[in-house]
Amino acid sequence: MNVRPFRYACVHVLAAASLALTTLACSNSSSGSSTGVVTAPSSPSLNLAGSWSGTMGKQGGDNKPMKVSWAATQNGANVSGPIQLEINFGSDSQPNNQTINGTLAGTIAGSQVSLTMTLPPGAFTQIGSAACSVSGTGSSSTATANSVVATMNVTFAAPCVGVVTDPGKNSEVDQLSLSKP
Repeated sequence: MNVRPFRYACVHVLAAASLALTTLACSNSSSGSSTGVVTAPSSPSLNLAGSWSGTMGKQGGDNKPMKVSWAATQNGANVSGPIQLEINFGSDSQPNNQTINGTLAGTIAGSQVSLTMTLPPGAFTQIGSAACSVSGTGSSSTATANSVVATMNVTFAAPCVGVVTDPGKNSEVDQLSLSKP
């Protein structure tokens, strides 16, 4: 009897079984389950979808904060929607309120929300600066389903300086406070 083909056949069967078990073990460990059941990723704990209103103003400044409204939609941990800022470009005695439109987007992780605000070129056309654009990034570490308070680092593009912001000033730190009714 020739044992050689039998021995090689056994080695191949054992190698294939070992590979199958290793693959199964690896797939189970990456899913975080020891039972072989793959679990779906968890949903974010916050639902920020809906209509928000609030204010945005310079931190520690003596300015009057701008009125803000945000219509947020949420897909998983991502939230975004149009934002409107009502800004008084006049004085108290002669207000010149203008509505500036842009986008506010964010990413949710627990009670922390990272935000990005974009006010694109054209948003400031009615006050004489069509090329002005503003961007802001910030975060809130204590967001709830009804309240987001974030420190925002706001940057003004060069065409904004002296028109939308004071001469020589291209950035500021603002406080964004939003609530849901």
